Amino acid sequence: MADRLATAAAWMARKHQDYHATTATYRRGGTALTGIAVTLGTSGRQVDQLTGILSWNDQDWLIPASVLTLGEPLRGDKIEVGSEVYEVLAADGEDCWRWSDNHQKIYRIHTKRYTE
Repeated sequence: MADRLATAAAWMARKHQDYHATTATYRRGGTALTGIAVTLGTSGRQVDQLTGILSWNDQDWLIPASVLTLGEPLRGDKIEVGSEVYEVLAADGEDCWRWSDNHQKIYRIHTKRYTE
């Protein structure tokens, strides 16, 4: 039964990547890895009376552990898609990443993109 569940989870991950994936670059210091990432996310806007409007995007990413060969995601790592850069940060009261699946094959990584 466990083999069937693992097979089904792998199939589901492949289908998710087939239909929702984008090519992204994951950076840690001077090291860059390019691979497939799936985006999940929300966005928001906050008004600061002193500096004007500051907008942000919270973005969660699904990245296979097999692609992220640097090890566990670390706060301050960057994910780049085109000209957009997202920084790995902890969500409110959570770590900056968690496993997305029970088989620990896919990282769910929390990031933020800021623009002024």
